[in-house]
Amino acid sequence: MVSLVVRTLKWVGGLVFLLILMCTAFIALSGWNWLREPVAHLVMEKTGRELVIGGDVQIDLGWPLVHIRTTDVRFGNPPWASQKDMLTAAGVELSLDVAELFDHRLVLDVLALRQANLFLESN
Repeated sequence: MVSLVVRTLKWVGGLVFLLILMCTAFIALSGWNWLREPVAHLVMEKTGRELVIGGDVQIDLGWPLVHIRTTDVRFGNPPWASQKDMLTAAGVELSLDVAELFDHRLVLDVLALRQANLFLESN
């Protein structure tokens, strides 16, 4: 009985390791650019505004901060605004506190914009 449990745990551990290895290989080979569309879709769903990430996405994983860099970013204004975009930036860099996500809080330790144009207005 004990040997069956040990054998099963070895198989499960091996499968988990293989899954992690496959995910790591996928990210290493394809980079993080596959995240552009899911993030844009999530932002549209939550804000009703368009987010376009035109450049490469680079992510440095760490704990508790994850550093994210990208280029050619555009965030739309609401339909009633006089300008189409609220923000355009040649580069965006941010540090996301992952530990705070467990408490359902989005905390950005750093938010840096390069060559940015920001258009704010109220209605």
